[in-house]
Amino acid sequence: MTPLVLPTYSLTLLTEALILGLFAMSLDLMVGYTRLISFGHAAAYGFGAYACAWLLLHTSLPMLFAIPIAALLAGVIAIGVAWVCTQASGVSFSMLTLAFAQLLYAVAYKWTSVTGGSDGLAGIPRRPGPFAFHLFVSRIGFYYLVLLVLLAALLFCLALVRSPFGAVLRG
Repeated sequence: MTPLVLPTYSLTLLTEALILGLFAMSLDLMVGYTRLISFGHAAAYGFGAYACAWLLLHTSLPMLFAIPIAALLAGVIAIGVAWVCTQASGVSFSMLTLAFAQLLYAVAYKWTSVTGGSDGLAGIPRRPGPFAFHLFVSRIGFYYLVLLVLLAALLFCLALVRSPFGAVLRG
């Protein structure tokens, strides 16, 4: 009901807050449960955002397909970075995550033909998908999509931390 009464700008801010809540949940798993301080956590977030924007600009994929593909690409990159970083611990781990974050920042800033550099990517279309998925390209529909993903991630995180694996994470 909230998105129906909010002005456009407020709805956009609320949607962005939910997206940042998803980011904070993932960071809480990393720092709060494993006690590993990651300075490169935003790099995967940024890579996923750029990948989704690039897919929407350069392919004919609908937004609802571009988002999970970009998330998978970001996950693959994050797994590679994690494999390298988890060879270290403590301050060394943190410095490695910072180094990878700076590397990704430099690539995003300098590779202007792909990333747009400091200007970023402009004109990203909200392409509707098949069936009733066109609902998610409106601001209200996108809000509900983000809310649905956030709730699914929250349930997943709760199940994870309450599982035997979660007990291992807590030490």
